[in-house]
Amino acid sequence: MGLILAGCSTTTPTNVQVQNIETNCTVIMSEGVTPEQRWNAYNKLIESYGDYYVDNNNRLELARWNSFRQKVIHDESGQLIKEFVEVSDWGCANGNYLEEMYLFVKETQASNK
Repeated sequence: MGLILAGCSTTTPTNVQVQNIETNCTVIMSEGVTPEQRWNAYNKLIESYGDYYVDNNNRLELARWNSFRQKVIHDESGQLIKEFVEVSDWGCANGNYLEEMYLFVKETQASNK
């Protein structure tokens, strides 16, 4: 995996955050894993994104993050889940997961999908 994970943030992810992302990206990109293992890795990746970008002390930021997650979880059309998977796969394959997710989250929040 590449190490260009900081994306649009002004801070660099910690080694633990980088390791978590790389580990879960490896699972996602592996052919020999079960669908359950793959979904578990997607869930851990989005948690890693939230841990990195979302300030839990900022109520507005936290509310926006929770709103985004609820939109993805409750999207009846399945379009946001599909886009989330595509963005995650692309970011993992290119070593810039955090940047790709940052753009996806901002786009989704701006479009009110």
